[in-house]
Amino acid sequence: MNSSQIKKMTIEACVLLLISFAILFVGNAMTSTQSDTRVQNGYSEMFSDVLEADRYREIFPDNLSDYEGINHVYQAFDATGEPVGFVLDVSVEAAGNTSLHLLTGVTYDGAELTGIKHIADETNPAPVSEDEIVRLASQATGNQIPISYAASNNSDDDGDGSVTMISGLHDGIYYAQKLNMDSNGYIDYVQIEVNGGFITRVNWDAFNIDRTTKGRIEASLSGAFSVSGDNWANQSYNLCHALINCQDPSRLAMKSDGTTDIVAGVTIEIRDFVELAYECIDNSICNYNQETYIEDLKTIIFELTGTDPEAAGLINDEGYVVFSFDDYPSVFEQLDEEGNVIGSLNVRQKATEDLADVDFATIQVDEDQSNPSAYSVTVIGAEDGVSIGGGYDVTFENIDGLPASEIRSYIPGIPGARQRTRCVLSAINLSYRFLKDYLDWMA
Repeated sequence: MNSSQIKKMTIEACVLLLISFAILFVGNAMTSTQSDTRVQNGYSEMFSDVLEADRYREIFPDNLSDYEGINHVYQAFDATGEPVGFVLDVSVEAAGNTSLHLLTGVTYDGAELTGIKHIADETNPAPVSEDEIVRLASQATGNQIPISYAASNNSDDDGDGSVTMISGLHDGIYYAQKLNMDSNGYIDYVQIEVNGGFITRVNWDAFNIDRTTKGRIEASLSGAFSVSGDNWANQSYNLCHALINCQDPSRLAMKSDGTTDIVAGVTIEIRDFVELAYECIDNSICNYNQETYIEDLKTIIFELTGTDPEAAGLINDEGYVVFSFDDYPSVFEQLDEEGNVIGSLNVRQKATEDLADVDFATIQVDEDQSNPSAYSVTVIGAEDGVSIGGGYDVTFENIDGLPASEIRSYIPGIPGARQRTRCVLSAINLSYRFLKDYLDWMA
């Protein structure tokens, strides 16, 4: 083989190699294009209901980990490549260890809600129906965010000598406890006493599954149980008296992380207290007192285990039922007609089979009707502005971790479904809080 033949073969090999590379490049480009098209079609099918766009791209902001509940963030673009907004994948916690998974769409300036969509894949879904989410979406879409319940516009100013109370409370002692123990074996409980239609006494404590372990208040005073800040007993005391003063748990300004900034000395998470206080109030409105609650709880345990709680030693010295339902997760599940889990029940709902929402309103009465000698009540402002008296120099100006002055829109919500309305609004406001920080960081 002479040199010309070698040269010819070399050239032919190079040409074949180039052709092969070209084929691979074109094939890869076509495959990549097809893959991208499939991804974009999937995004469009999922996101277009909340934000219409030509393209979507997931982004990974540095501050994402600071916002518990924000699962994913997507940026949306028009046909020219200009950004038009964001789609946020959000999960928020609701009462009874349930959760709500939503998509929210927001304009690129972070100012306006473009849509809400439910992603029904929760393990323990919050009892918010699809119809209610659609209705709330119709009220909120197109409005500036953040958004609050319309009731926040109603002033409870006591400049005329009036004080706030919850309508419909029956006098008596009412009680609620967690159905599962926490990581330390404690079961939280809240007890309220109502006199003259007002909450006049509140107690928040926890007993332990281990009967040799002291209650949480006693354990915190002895140093056996510790938390950041002041001891747990003092923080519980401050929070209970704050509720006596403001009457409505919503005015304790629980943030999305379960803490509050408005009660002096309280740094612990208050989510369990707020949920149990709401349950006690619902029980009072339904005239379902502590004695009935505990007897019904005993009956539920007996029907479940076949063992009498008293004979089994499940009743402590205070008469409370020391039992955790961790091994029986389905006992308090709320099912639809097809047997699907749609929420969770409390003891009253389980025992009475009364699943109707218990809603209440805060009203004002003349101060001379409030039996002020029983306790000190000073309520000034609205749900987004309460000054708590009785020695607490604090101001409530917080909705979902946002100052009241920042709220831009109010919606009427779902009548008779205050807590479910607020659950959806929390997802919207969490989206706003994240985007506010993210856009400032980008700037």
